[in-house]
Amino acid sequence: MTTMTRRRLLQAGGLTLGALALPRPVHAQTPKAGGTFVTARTTEATGLDPQLVPAFSRSARSPLMYNQLVRFEPDMTPVGELAESWEVSRDGLAWTFKLRQGVKFHDGQELTSADVKFTFDRLFEKSPGKSDFIAVDQVEPTGKYGVKFTTKEPFAGLLAALGGFWGFIINEAGVKKHGDLNKAAVGTGPYVLEDWKVEQQMVLKKNPAYFKKGLPHVDQVILRVIPDEANIVAALRTGQIHHAFIEDNKNYNLLKDEKTLTGYRSSRLGYDYLNITATRGPLKDVRVRQAISWAVDRSQVMRVATAGFGRLTAPVTAPMKQWQLPEEQWMRYYKPDLDKA
Repeated sequence: MTTMTRRRLLQAGGLTLGALALPRPVHAQTPKAGGTFVTARTTEATGLDPQLVPAFSRSARSPLMYNQLVRFEPDMTPVGELAESWEVSRDGLAWTFKLRQGVKFHDGQELTSADVKFTFDRLFEKSPGKSDFIAVDQVEPTGKYGVKFTTKEPFAGLLAALGGFWGFIINEAGVKKHGDLNKAAVGTGPYVLEDWKVEQQMVLKKNPAYFKKGLPHVDQVILRVIPDEANIVAALRTGQIHHAFIEDNKNYNLLKDEKTLTGYRSSRLGYDYLNITATRGPLKDVRVRQAISWAVDRSQVMRVATAGFGRLTAPVTAPMKQWQLPEEQWMRYYKPDLDKA
């Protein structure tokens, strides 16, 4: 995935929308306060409920309206968000979090441990994201501003789950008022939902009671839906929008040399493959399948299909430098050889 941002509007360009509320910019430039930030995607969110809606559908929206107990720095160091601090028991089965005091939801209610318990009780009951917390046995308050997670076994992934897309803390009173949170948003995040015209645009305004002083920098965020990416390209060029996620690498190549735009590329944890039915016809013969494998030039396919941005990988997961096998160990099995084919 690639991101295009207009330099003249956002000096710390190329950030995800959540970065509008970071305590300091990722780059060295000082952000300018005020104004309206307009971004666009080709698809609309299927809903806003951070526990019921698939993470990708709301990936650009939830971080603007909600917070987790913890978040991760760019170097993946966990730091407190709604939680001020935490400690782990000697046996690794109990994680006790101390909540920040005075944090307010968008409806004016104060965040307490009861909201955290309600969040995870509801998640365990209804959410597809409950699998991220499969090792958690129970969540219980330890006072108004304290909450303890007890796990069935030592669970090193708890912080990652709490800081992930299923970890946003919701407001019990808000759920009781609205029934669900698909059309309403009652979080603690830097922006408040002001207006939503489905399949057109969502308007978010700055949260004046946000618990991080001096943030967010931008007064208003508009998330537009533009189904055709070619029209997103045109809107970026004319300044109608200031930021977009570009899925088609060919479109990114069209924009990368524009002087008023800054582009950033990011990897995705996905892969593409050729699926072969090996149970009927000629493909039942392993020699035929081997011949196809020898005949396919994977490097050439990758260069054409991804406009040069893709990477070859042997496992089904995306390449990760920290853990992947050296390329020379597996690449010898995937080099094309027409003579053998």
